[in-house]
Amino acid sequence: MKSINQKEELANYIIKNLIFIVIFFGVIFFTTFYLLLPEIDFFKKKQNDYRLTQALYVHTTNHNKDLSEEISQKEQQKSLAFLSRNINESHIQALAQDFFEVTQVKKIKHALSTNEQFSITTYEISGRATGTKGIFGFFKEIQKSLPNAMIVLPLSIEKENLLKNILKIKICIKITQNYTKNTEKKA
Repeated sequence: MKSINQKEELANYIIKNLIFIVIFFGVIFFTTFYLLLPEIDFFKKKQNDYRLTQALYVHTTNHNKDLSEEISQKEQQKSLAFLSRNINESHIQALAQDFFEVTQVKKIKHALSTNEQFSITTYEISGRATGTKGIFGFFKEIQKSLPNAMIVLPLSIEKENLLKNILKIKICIKITQNYTKNTEKKA
């Protein structure tokens, strides 16, 4: 009897273990394929998105850096081009004529810088204006179109006609230019 009971117990033990193994592997299979693998796929997609975003960021940063260097080089060339422009009395008169009536533009001083790379020319502009709006507009235009020019103080503003509000003005402008470029153009 003992041997039959032992055999039955052994059979029950084997059946219980087989059922446990089947349930255990079923739970592992379910957990792996339905819970863990979707999370791994989701993580891989997020990691790929992160890598793509990081690569795009690096590419965009490098592209922006290259563009900013190119823009700064163009701006430097543009600002250096102002030094190479040949500016004379007629150019200044044409610029001032848009803002007030110019009676005379004359060169009053011409000098070279200490290292003889730049010529510094001072022009005196005489004219009449019907208010200060035109004068200030001229100052803004000088600042915008001739960044190498500087208004020399003091400037003279007198009322020429008390009844008509006409102002008599004298403005001095100092313009710095590249000396070698100017001599090449004149030769």
